[in-house]
Amino acid sequence: MKEPTEDEIREVFQRLRDKARGDIIPKMTNSAMVFCPIFSDKDKDIWMALQLGLALLLDKPLVVLGTDNAELPARLRQVADVVIEASSMQEPGLADKVAKATAEMLRKKGTVQ
Repeated sequence: MKEPTEDEIREVFQRLRDKARGDIIPKMTNSAMVFCPIFSDKDKDIWMALQLGLALLLDKPLVVLGTDNAELPARLRQVADVVIEASSMQEPGLADKVAKATAEMLRKKGTVQ
């Protein structure tokens, strides 16, 4: 595989920056919380890392969902307002578990009644 040129790297970075500024940051600024699913600890998801960093910078309540394929780092657990662990995304009752935990967290933060 050929190494990308500096111009190619710059172009990819500019597209990512523009997507973040034009889409992700406005949506996150207006959201009550940020939901961060972590499916694997083997393949680091750069897009999720960007969103996680923005959530911290915007001081948004953070819900982290980890599956059996992902060992959640201790530091991530520390910054999360809620950590939900599941065997898989298809785990029976997971949607209800997430909804209840999220609603409780938002009530405690005073975001919703």
